[in-house]
Amino acid sequence: MVNQSNDTITTSENNIVNPNDELIERIAAWINKKSLAVPAVLYLELHKPVAGIASAFVNFLAPGLDWILGEKNLEDLANILQDRREVERLIVRIEDYK
Repeated sequence: MVNQSNDTITTSENNIVNPNDELIERIAAWINKKSLAVPAVLYLELHKPVAGIASAFVNFLAPGLDWILGEKNLEDLANILQDRREVERLIVRIEDYK
């Protein structure tokens, strides 16, 4: 069951799952693997107020980037950047990643 108000999925076991959790985890792991946590957090904090524009920019570049990153990943990234709460979740996950 999908709850449209906050884009969560409730499973049969009544666990609440955010569909962006897996992508946020993968992005945080990749950023920390490359030792880019500080510049990534700085960039995300600076651009958080214009996150919607970043989402539109990703959608604009999608036809040229989908062969590199995959269409589904770009769509999910655009969805994360569209919502400031998701950007904040990504920042927290990058900072907490160990």
